[in-house]
Amino acid sequence: MANTKIILSGQSDQHLFGATILSPVGIEKSNLPGLVGDLEALEAADADLSESLNSKIATEQESREAADSALQADVDANKAASDAAELSLSNQIADIISNVDPVALDSLSEIVTEFQAADGDLSAAITAALGTHSSELATEIADRISGDAATLASAKVYTDALEALHASDKAAADAARVAAKATSDSEIAEAKSKSDGEIAEAKVVADDALATADERAKDAESGLQESIDAEIAARIAGDDALDTRVNDAVFNSTPGVDSMDEIIEAVNDAMTKNVDSFLPFMQEVTFNGETGVATFDDMLKGGTLIFFINGLMTVNGADYTENQNEVKDVESVTLLGDAKTLAENGSVLRVYGVVANQVSTVESGINSGE
Repeated sequence: MANTKIILSGQSDQHLFGATILSPVGIEKSNLPGLVGDLEALEAADADLSESLNSKIATEQESREAADSALQADVDANKAASDAAELSLSNQIADIISNVDPVALDSLSEIVTEFQAADGDLSAAITAALGTHSSELATEIADRISGDAATLASAKVYTDALEALHASDKAAADAARVAAKATSDSEIAEAKSKSDGEIAEAKVVADDALATADERAKDAESGLQESIDAEIAARIAGDDALDTRVNDAVFNSTPGVDSMDEIIEAVNDAMTKNVDSFLPFMQEVTFNGETGVATFDDMLKGGTLIFFINGLMTVNGADYTENQNEVKDVESVTLLGDAKTLAENGSVLRVYGVVANQVSTVESGINSGE
């Protein structure tokens, strides 16, 4: 229709409404049969492709819906199994933490209660031991003080005696001096009529007697002072020795627990070790497939053993029996039934318990006879 023209300039509004072309001139649909066929084939192919895609989409949707339904069923089943396992595990943990089964000490609450009772007994024993050592030390100090008092009393008696002797000697010397003077005066009076030589001789005799008396008095006084000085020095040395012994009994750090400081340190260390000894520890397990016996690294205290297979706690008497020594400590266990079968097939074995014979004591090194 390339040669067909429509001219609108003759109309006032230049709009064409409801026009019909009666004799078109130009290219028509019938002039392009190949293009028309291609377009029709393309439309048919497009319709077939659309139908095929719709069918495949419907099939895929049905497959996905079936797979989603199966997957949801698996999720629901797994959730139910997980919830059941979690509930079982929670019940087992609660049983381990706080069961009050009187047959065995197999829960943390029972272990704590038992430990608190044992700790009270240990504290009482330590208090008694400290009381005994404190009493011995107090007795030793009292004996030393009593001995010093007795020694000082004896020294006082001796000093008083020396002072009395000195007073007696001085009195004797004074009496001798008085007597000598009296004699001298008498002799002088009698010798007034004698010669000056006799008077001088009498005076010499009197002076000699007086000098001798003074010398005796000085000697006695010097000896008394020396005795007093020696006794004072002995008492000071004795007090120093006593102070040294008391300080040594309280603070010395020589080998052996023989001072209050060392006793307190040793008791604190023993208490720490004893608290640790009441805690349950995991032990390595060695299983003998021929005998069915499982042994541990250490001997475990009776009533504290908890045995696990693949993470699940077993029951004494049903899954195993304890092999105990004469003091009821557990040396090993003999597995029974399914528990033995699981162990023979390589299952993971674990055991928890309180190690036996771990209580620490303090040996005193104080010798009260020193």
